[in-house]
Amino acid sequence: MAEDLRESEKNLLLAQRISHLGFWVWDIDKDVLEWSDEVYRILGLTPQEFRPSYELFLSFVHPEDRGLVSIAVQDALDGKKPYGIDWRILRRGGSAGYAHSEEVVSYSNGKPVRMIGTILDITELMRAEEALRNSERLYRAIGESIDYGVWVCAPDGRNIYASESFLKLVGLIQQQCSDFGWGDVLHPDDAERTIEAWKECVRAEGTWDIEHRYRGVDGQYHPILARGVPVRDEHGKIICWAGINLDISRLKRTEAELKEAKAQAELYLDLMGHDINNMNQVGIGNLELALETLKEDGRVKKEDLELLEKSLHAITDSSRLIDNVRKLRSTMSKEHQLQPIDLKEVLLGVKEQFSKTNGQDVTINYTPIEGHVMATDLVRDVFINIVGNAIKHSDANKPLEINISQFHIYGTDESYHKVIIEDNGPGIPDELKTRIFNRFERGNTKAKGKGLGLFLVKTLVHDFNGKIWVEDRVPGDHTKGARFMVVLPAVEKVDEKP
Repeated sequence: MAEDLRESEKNLLLAQRISHLGFWVWDIDKDVLEWSDEVYRILGLTPQEFRPSYELFLSFVHPEDRGLVSIAVQDALDGKKPYGIDWRILRRGGSAGYAHSEEVVSYSNGKPVRMIGTILDITELMRAEEALRNSERLYRAIGESIDYGVWVCAPDGRNIYASESFLKLVGLIQQQCSDFGWGDVLHPDDAERTIEAWKECVRAEGTWDIEHRYRGVDGQYHPILARGVPVRDEHGKIICWAGINLDISRLKRTEAELKEAKAQAELYLDLMGHDINNMNQVGIGNLELALETLKEDGRVKKEDLELLEKSLHAITDSSRLIDNVRKLRSTMSKEHQLQPIDLKEVLLGVKEQFSKTNGQDVTINYTPIEGHVMATDLVRDVFINIVGNAIKHSDANKPLEINISQFHIYGTDESYHKVIIEDNGPGIPDELKTRIFNRFERGNTKAKGKGLGLFLVKTLVHDFNGKIWVEDRVPGDHTKGARFMVVLPAVEKVDEKP
């Protein structure tokens, strides 16, 4: 183990030296600063030749950059923004260089206690960037483009170069392209629009970004994404235009396939949500009538009644699943606009709905408080699902108590309403606390369902810019029941309805 640790430390030091990356740790309370060997080397020093300090470090920063470094360090300590800057090095002996520093701050009780950072020697990188900036701007513009469909135009907009791949695509030679022959192979519906837009782009000295179709040598029209930028000299004068013509046929085919798939999915969903759900309602009504009649005259055995009741529950669950799918589509497609919702009325309605649960002793406690949240009418489904699940997954032979609490939380910039729903049911094991919000995740339960309920809950809450999580009612003992926490943005002032 010790040998492995020494080998690991050796490899780490070697990696730092190769990459010219050093690291440091500053214990702020004790004002103790530690540098790795590579930090000393970057600053032109012998590793560990003396104990470092912040003041010593600043002495190796170029005088013009010391203020920048000091401000960045202070901003990081104050928690205003992460530290990440480039600065100039003044090494022992007078040689200069460049460094990039990153650091993170650890806090205790809101107070910075430790800062950890890195120093990367970027001297060679900066010199390479300077050389790149001084290189020919034309080649730089072309280099920033991809090698397929590269083109160059003169300042007046006339094409002076088109890549071989584009010329082969449309069956032109360079001279034809230079004589505006590229306009002749545009789709008739795109030609006038494209040529006028190009003329305006050249006149306004803007950027070029357009989709159009070119006739290929195969006789087919190929959708093209054209992009370009003006290339300017050191005085800002345009010396040419450079850009790309990218064949986006595959993208367009994919978009068309996705559009068709979406249309079919919506057709099936409408069919399921309307026709199939209507048939389910007829079946539910007939089964309920049959059950009521058979129970009254006693013409059927108890075990046969249970079979009919299971059939009724299956169809009811099917209708509920269809309803959840419709609500998910509505939420994901943003069909409803967020508006102020009276949270008190929603929770009172949920309590009323579940207070009369047949065959089970259920008590729901809720003390109403005034408050509105930004949501849609579907916010009711959030709490219906949570309370409904608490009842469904509880032991029907034991009394169930559900407590609903509501709090108004005031923040610095905005306020929230937190709703806590807790029960004394079987609870939720730790390994399921996050998974239960996943699609089709139901956990270890005998209750029937398709696992969409809590996924719908999470989707709705997130759509309302809120948060939801679950924890133990009794911390550390999940068997004592679950506690769901729902936080939604509050509305401080609601306009009175006329």
